[in-house]
This record gives sequence, structure tokens and C-alpha cells, in this order.
Amino acid sequence: MGDSMIQLAASRARLLSIAVLWASASSVLVLLCFLLYGRIEFQASGMRSLAVDLSFVVASIPLGLAALVAIWKTFRSLLVVLWPGFVGIKLCDKQLRFYYGPFNCRVFETASLDIRYPFEFSVDDMEGHVEAFLPKQQQYETMLPRMTQVGGDVKVDRLIQKLLGRSDEEIAAVMRPMIEQWYSRKSSE
Repeated sequence: MGDSMIQLAASRARLLSIAVLWASASSVLVLLCFLLYGRIEFQASGMRSLAVDLSFVVASIPLGLAALVAIWKTFRSLLVVLWPGFVGIKLCDKQLRFYYGPFNCRVFETASLDIRYPFEFSVDDMEGHVEAFLPKQQQYETMLPRMTQVGGDVKVDRLIQKLLGRSDEEIAAVMRPMIEQWYSRKSSE
């Protein structure tokens, strides 16, 4: 992968909390499905007709689909948490790799990343926000630069924060040598 490499492990506790959130959502949705679908009787009576029951089933299909999606997300999140191998990010001079356990890895070439600090954005651009008014040195020391894939909408810095579950300052402190290397290469081009 290159001469120097930085390896950052994902926060398993954060990933577990995400799995628990999905599990609670899926259990609520499954309970609702059982309550709603359990009351349907496909028998015509004086109080209800077959058409009403069928329309109720069709109208509540999105609830069942939402339950299936939540169950899938729960199992997927638990698989990542329980994965015995490395889950996290590996950085080198030419690549940034996201390892998602059993769900393969995602690779970004650093040459294809647009790396900018908030002070480099124009006043009209919404990416800078309030951080753009902080001193440049403070931004270099305490912030993760905005990293987007050139020609794409992928916000790589947000992916890093989501997977690692740490603050900007902590991530920037560990990644600083690579960020400076990438940033200086971009500035010289």
C-alpha cells in the first residue's frame, strides 16, 4: 500500500449502538406487523367485507417492507460488530481504504480527492459555515479537512467520522501526517 501507513480501527461500541438502534426499530415494526396482520380475517361478515380486508393489507405493505429492511440492517450491523477481522480505515500516501468487515472494502485514490479546509471555501459556498472564520492554524490543528471525491457526491470526511465514531480533533491528530502529505501534494499541483 505504500511506505507509510496509518491504521485507525472503527469504534465497535458505536457500531454496536447502531445495531441496537436498528434492532429496536425492527422489533417495534415487527410487533406492529403482528398486531395489524393478526387481526385480519378474510371472511365476509355483516361488519366487514373482504374488500376492506384486502385494501387494509395493501395499504399496510410498506410497514412490512420497513420491518424487513430494519431486520436486514440489524443483522448487517451485528455482522460488522462481530467480525473478527479488521474494521476501520487504512491510510497511505496514495489510497484511503475503508474496511467494512464482511462487506468488502471501499478504496479512494487520494489523487481523486478534493481536500480543502473551511477557510478555502468561498463566502457563497455553504460548505465553509462558521468554521471558515476560525484562524487557519486552528483549522489545520483541530479539524478534519473537507474531503470529497472529485466528480462525485461522496463526502469522505463524513464517512471517516461515521465509521470511527470519534471527534474531529482526535481523528485529525492521528491522520495529520497523511493529511499534510495529501494536502501539500494537492497544493503543489
